[in-house]
Amino acid sequence: PTTNQLLASMVFTPTLNFFGNASLSVNISDQGVFGSGGGQFIHATTVIIVNSVNDAPLFVIPADVTLVEDASVVFTGNTGLYPFIMSDVDDFGGEMQLEVLCEAGTFTQVNMPEDLVYSGHSGHFTLTGNKTRINEWMQTATFTTGTDFVGTANITFTGNDKGNTGSGGPKEGITIWLVTTTAVNDAPYVKTPVKPYIDIEDMYKEGYRFNAPKYGEDHQLVIVDVDSANYIIDVTITLETYGLSGSFDIDNTVNTLFISLSLPVAQINAKLETLVFRTPWNTLGPQQFTVTVSDNGYFGTGGTKSATTSFNITVIPPYTESTSQTVTETLSQSDLGKGTATFTDTATVVPVTETPSLTHSFAPITLTFTNSDTPTHAHLTGTASLTESVSFTVPKTVSKAPTESLTKTTSATNMPTGSATFTGSQTLSPLDALTASHTGSLSTSPSAMESATPSTIS
Repeated sequence: PTTNQLLASMVFTPTLNFFGNASLSVNISDQGVFGSGGGQFIHATTVIIVNSVNDAPLFVIPADVTLVEDASVVFTGNTGLYPFIMSDVDDFGGEMQLEVLCEAGTFTQVNMPEDLVYSGHSGHFTLTGNKTRINEWMQTATFTTGTDFVGTANITFTGNDKGNTGSGGPKEGITIWLVTTTAVNDAPYVKTPVKPYIDIEDMYKEGYRFNAPKYGEDHQLVIVDVDSANYIIDVTITLETYGLSGSFDIDNTVNTLFISLSLPVAQINAKLETLVFRTPWNTLGPQQFTVTVSDNGYFGTGGTKSATTSFNITVIPPYTESTSQTVTETLSQSDLGKGTATFTDTATVVPVTETPSLTHSFAPITLTFTNSDTPTHAHLTGTASLTESVSFTVPKTVSKAPTESLTKTTSATNMPTGSATFTGSQTLSPLDALTASHTGSLSTSPSAMESATPSTIS
């Protein structure tokens, strides 16, 4: 081929990622092969303009990895086992965006660099800012495998340079990190009743019906094992107070004190939907149950896992509108005359959601003593002490507050004319059986009264 033919087939390739003006110099010599005068030489220069074309972002990410269930790893900058770098040769510090999508797993970060915008949630989020700030966030982030997830998940990183810079518009770079998670055996657990009590009349009528639809979680007894759905597990339910307080009915079997089941979880829970606990009539108080679950270690590493849970079902008295109670008060005081006094007050039981409380307030009470004889002169000084004890049971199932009437009687002998005033208040927060104790004071008016003989008010 001729020289011109060779030149016509020549290709110019700019340096990777170069753009701008490229100078091309051409030197030609004829070597003096024809005519006199020796060789002739010519030099020519031309410019080739290389236009900018936008380049997509690139990534450095960890190698595909295998982790155990519920494990966490921390990304380690631009080196180490878990590096992360998002680069772009032509962003020139402009705003970029990173989208992270986890099929299973999450990324968390304690520190948020300035000038960086985070949106989304830990399993699917975007970071918007320059690449330096984005890399700062990712290079110290913690990745945690999906909760109870077993298998291989894609973790997809998508970088968008938002058109910085050159022709071609915004460019995206995509890379995928494969994380394989191996199983670790999870321990089973037991969901117990939210409302572990029953009115004795309801117990007599139908018993305590576990998992009955009308009660929902109030009467639940459910076995949970997230990784043993298709495997046989062992469950035992024991009535610890058996022989004294009751028995079970389950799956058409009546009056049993001990239940043992070896089935898949779903079938066990189906049988528990037929479980009824019954007590003899007039049996009150807590009845203790113990549930033991073993998953037999069929799934995942770690061997057999088990759980033992104990709880009470309490049989409470039937609800009554109000109760009446006499309280004895002892007042110790010397130099009192003869007379009697009677006063009454009320207390109110107020259930609050699951835990009833009792608020008992005393209005000021005046005791008026009338002298019934002529005493010799003596002086009454000081204050008397009063102690009150109230004991009663509150059904948790009541929907309105019953009112309790308290009748209090105080009598004394050899008491002259005078008066005494008692004030006080108390608040009780009981569960089932409530015992209240209240101490107040009894003061006399006038502060000195005359009496013939020291005596005691009882």
